[in-house]
Order: sequence, then C-alpha cells, then structure tokens
Amino acid sequence: MRTTTTFALILATSLAACGGDDGGTVTQIDARRIDATGGDIDAAAAGCQISSPNFMNLTTTMATFRRRPQSSMMPNPNVYYLGWGALLEMGTPSDALIIELWPGFGGIPAGELAPGTYQLNGDNGSLANCGACVYMMSNYDTGSGMGDQDYMPTAGTLTINTINPTVPGTIDLTLTGVMMQHVDIDAMGVTTPAADAATCTTQFSAQISGTVAAPAKMAAEAVKSPIAARHN
Repeated sequence: MRTTTTFALILATSLAACGGDDGGTVTQIDARRIDATGGDIDAAAAGCQISSPNFMNLTTTMATFRRRPQSSMMPNPNVYYLGWGALLEMGTPSDALIIELWPGFGGIPAGELAPGTYQLNGDNGSLANCGACVYMMSNYDTGSGMGDQDYMPTAGTLTINTINPTVPGTIDLTLTGVMMQHVDIDAMGVTTPAADAATCTTQFSAQISGTVAAPAKMAAEAVKSPIAARHN
C-alpha cells in the first residue's frame, strides 16, 4: 500500500471509458495512508462509504475520453459529450471517478469544446444539468456498474487547458480544490444533498491529459457511467 498522499492512475492499456460499450484496463493504486498500527489515517467519517476524505492529487497522462452523441435516440455527431472514468484504488470494491464534458450545459458553450474554466457548483453539482460533470461512486462494482453512494461537487474548478475534441484528438484538464459531498440522485438525475452530506465528503485536485477517441465497440468497460441516462 502507498503511504504517500499523491498518486498516479497508471494504465495497462488505456483508462476505462464512460458509458456505452467502451473499455480499458486500469492498474489501480491504493491512495490510502496507513499509520504504524495498520490503521487508515484517511478513513472516512462514520456512515460514509467513500474510502478517503481526501484523495489529494490525482494525475494521469493516459486518459482516453470517448466522444458520443448526447442523444442516443436522435444521434447527431455535432451534438456530443466527452467521457472518461477510472478506479481509484487497488482491490475490490474500489471507488470510481467519472468526468464528462457536455457542451451546452453547466456554463459550457454549445458547439465544439474549447479552453475555459468552470465552477463546480450550481448546475455542475447536479447529475441532470452538469456540463463539467465530476462524479464519484463509492464501492463501485465493475460487474453491475453500480456503486453504494453517489458524490457530486459543491466547490472547485475544472479547467480545460487545451483540447482538440475531434477524433482522434487530445485533451488536457486541471481540476483544483474539488469538494465532493454525498448526494441522493433520482431516476431523472435530480440531485439533492444526502442526510449526512455535511460530514460525508471527500476532496481532491487532479491533472488529467490524454486522447479523444471514438467508442471501442467490442471492449469490456471497467467504469460504466450513469450520467447520460439521467442527463436532461
């Protein structure tokens, strides 16, 4: 187990894609800090199932963001979103992080994605309305694609430093001071703070870069995203 507070998400091939039928293989890194007695220094508050209240600094240079149409019923390749996800720990179950960028939502202009900075609160704290979507699940099950608890941001920023959103393209993101709280999300994506949201929290910053690609039709995905199914 790692005793440092900063870790890199390292890939065996490519980081897992979000949603659809994409995939990749992730070599998970245990980011917990362990004391001399074997106790978890970063254990979450009682009742929280997220593994740490502070994931510190997350970095990868090998993220694969998949480009998909926003509507599966009436797909338009020019009305799209980009999505990526990764597991945050070694072992099973693991917490999962998903990042999606939806032009036309959450302050992101419609059309092709471009550099810009977005606040991770307001609409971006709602699964139904987010444009800069930052979403965590605790105890994620790779078989069912479900987690035990949902977490959405209340503060922080997501900056698109550079991007070429066409396929094949490139992307470079910085996430700063992201504060996440336990939330309840209904079938329509309506997001409300959970009863323990004031104490059931986690935080992180991140530097994420990689490529923009089309969905990998036959690959088995490691992290399945529920955002598109519940996004307005």
